[in-house]
Amino acid sequence: MSLSEQKLRGGYYTPKEVAEVLVKWSIKNKSTYKILEPSCGDGVFLKSLNDLFKKSAKRFSITGIELNKAEFLKSKRLLSEGCFSSSSRVINRDFFKWFFDSDSDNSFDCVLGNPPFIRYQLFPEPSRGLAMKLLAENGFKANRLTNMWVPFIVGAISKLKYGGSLAMVVPAELLQVTYANQIRVFLANTFETIDIIGLNNLVFSNAEQEVVLLLAQNKKKKDQTLASIDLRDFESIEDLQRSTTSLTRPNIYHKHIEHESEKWLKYFLAVKEIELMRILKSSKRVTEFSTYGSIDVGIVTGNNSFFILTPNKAKDLKILEYCSPIVGRTKALKGSIFSKSDFDSLDPDSTPSLLLDLLNCKLKHSPHLKGYLSQGQTLNVHKGYKCSIRKSWYEVPSVWKPDFFLFRQIYDFPRIVKNLTPASTTDTIHRGSFRSNIDQNLILSNCFNYMFAASAEIEGRSYGGGVLELEPTEAEKLLVPSTLSRCAVPLAEIDCLIRKGRLGDILEKNSELILREDFGLSKSDLILLKGIWNKLRQRRSSRKSTQGTLI
Repeated sequence: MSLSEQKLRGGYYTPKEVAEVLVKWSIKNKSTYKILEPSCGDGVFLKSLNDLFKKSAKRFSITGIELNKAEFLKSKRLLSEGCFSSSSRVINRDFFKWFFDSDSDNSFDCVLGNPPFIRYQLFPEPSRGLAMKLLAENGFKANRLTNMWVPFIVGAISKLKYGGSLAMVVPAELLQVTYANQIRVFLANTFETIDIIGLNNLVFSNAEQEVVLLLAQNKKKKDQTLASIDLRDFESIEDLQRSTTSLTRPNIYHKHIEHESEKWLKYFLAVKEIELMRILKSSKRVTEFSTYGSIDVGIVTGNNSFFILTPNKAKDLKILEYCSPIVGRTKALKGSIFSKSDFDSLDPDSTPSLLLDLLNCKLKHSPHLKGYLSQGQTLNVHKGYKCSIRKSWYEVPSVWKPDFFLFRQIYDFPRIVKNLTPASTTDTIHRGSFRSNIDQNLILSNCFNYMFAASAEIEGRSYGGGVLELEPTEAEKLLVPSTLSRCAVPLAEIDCLIRKGRLGDILEKNSELILREDFGLSKSDLILLKGIWNKLRQRRSSRKSTQGTLI
């Protein structure tokens, strides 16, 4: 199976070492156990069950569901092993069709497995419609951002009896993305305790997907108290296996999270760190960045290699007059101010910095332009999705000059760069506009502090490789002073220091001036804020791929 096929069907299978950890946690003291596995894959959980318990007196009645015929046959062969009862079965069927056909069967002791990670747009009908129906019946308001692991989890939990447990591999998106807010609330309302185990090394290297182990105990009636939740990290699967107390909950002070509005990523913080961020967010001295400006995605061309050109290529093609300036790569933004001299210094041979901008073009199409557009059609550029839905495939929409750029993908700090040029940007970088009649330099200089940095780590989400990503709505929630401090380091000075690689010096000095002297935070609060930023930043940057775990 190719990597693209695996991505389309979410077929990234669980390493045996991880399956064994989940199996050991799930199987309690009962001699018989009724288990549901909603997406069997190649049967790694079945094999782990048998390897661990084939010599014991335990017998398991397992119901496994698997849509793919070849994988179904692999799983089915494992049922002849010694630890499964005669009532065990593996069914070659879509999980959601099986779910509605077995509506009354909610007698499972536990759910084991690894649901497929498939984007809404890639999930085929009629299964997607059934999945959305399942969510709606459980009080969810699903949308096109919903990944299909969510209805798999909800459906599996619906089949558990009261007192049942769930042990599954799920994307770390559970902790940090907005669309997972409803499943976070659902889980907190459904179980007595929830333990989430993070692994610093990625389990699925080629998927570039960070995962966590979701361990939920004792399904309860929803009118009872919210679950007690704990998150812990291990460096690797091997460290998790070696730790004899790894899945035993430590004696911790209960952390209160507002499930309706706060991400579970906060559980990685200490109680006093959570409380400080909550106090700051509710303070009248603090506001969100959206008070001062709006943030939008950059230009979506539909085919950057065709629409974004180097100046020399545009000159050679004799279509320079049809182009407008654009920033396509973050490495062009070296400081906190992007000036005309910065744009002019871009290499005209190797740096694509011009956009073929024909939407509002008043010039008649020249033979040279017509030849280039004909070349695009030969390359089927016009058949790409974004191009195909336009009135004229070659007219790129939403071209406007932003007041500032914001890095979409972040390694250290959420950089905002004032734009002094006519250039726009591709969707690799966000663009924004300030509200009218405000001091733009003062706003930007006030953003360079530990509060802004810490809120970015909490509002954003990280993927494989340790990069933090901020969507526009998340970036607009970043915390800034509601009354801008005139003590802040001037933006021009910040620009010089960033170009010299001295970001740390800026944050230290600005945090002292803005947050401590002007804002009134204590020295210990400042240390705490810096610690929050460093803790979450270092946690995501430590995520590394583990080769050879993709089956």
